[in-house]
Amino acid sequence: MINQIEPSFREEENSKEYITKWKHEYYIRNREKILNRCKIYSQENKEKRKEYSSEYRKDNKEKIREQNKRYREKNIERDRQNSRDYHAKHRDEMNVYSRIYRTTNEEYLKKYFKEHYEENKISICEKRKNNPHIQNYMKSYRIYNRDIIRQQEKRYWLKNHDKRLFLTRRAKAKRNRQLGYEELNEFFEGSHGHHIDKTHVIYIPEELHGSISHSVLSSERNNNGLARLNEQVYVWLLTGKYIIEPKGEMI
Repeated sequence: MINQIEPSFREEENSKEYITKWKHEYYIRNREKILNRCKIYSQENKEKRKEYSSEYRKDNKEKIREQNKRYREKNIERDRQNSRDYHAKHRDEMNVYSRIYRTTNEEYLKKYFKEHYEENKISICEKRKNNPHIQNYMKSYRIYNRDIIRQQEKRYWLKNHDKRLFLTRRAKAKRNRQLGYEELNEFFEGSHGHHIDKTHVIYIPEELHGSISHSVLSSERNNNGLARLNEQVYVWLLTGKYIIEPKGEMI
């Protein structure tokens, strides 16, 4: 009986599960002692450990990235709660650090956030729409920072007047007039979007667009202005020139 039991006992002792369990129990029993020993070793070999860590990261970037990814996926809720607790306890320190970091790294942050937004535009917009916390934050921000937002919009309007005008008119066309907005050419500086019908839009010079009174919503029988302007638009597309009525000057 002894000879039959002994091999299985040895197998159990040498098994991976047994060794892992034993290590875990040993660590729990001697936690303070182990931590103090590690602390002393780290202090005595600070430069050596720093050099080793740097070399290890260089040689194992992909491995470390995969390990960190698995860890985050496995402990996402715990990490979030730890982060919330830490920010709650160190709110003032974090605010000071964030202000200093933003001030000293302004150009880098602008470039980073712009590239990140362009690469993840669709997913970011979806998260904003579906996250009530973000929606409430944006709503409260708009309420308490109206003057700042007005100044930002004013600066943007002055810097991008033609583009903003084009976007505003396109939005109004969709929202208020129930017109389609299928673009047949590209927007250019100094242009207006002209509806040649209720669906299709051609960008034409602002002067040409305002030269003839017209409305795409009027009935075809009473819409002579739209027909005349469309003729001028087709001439401009073919020749690059147009006539301003009623003077008849060729531009």
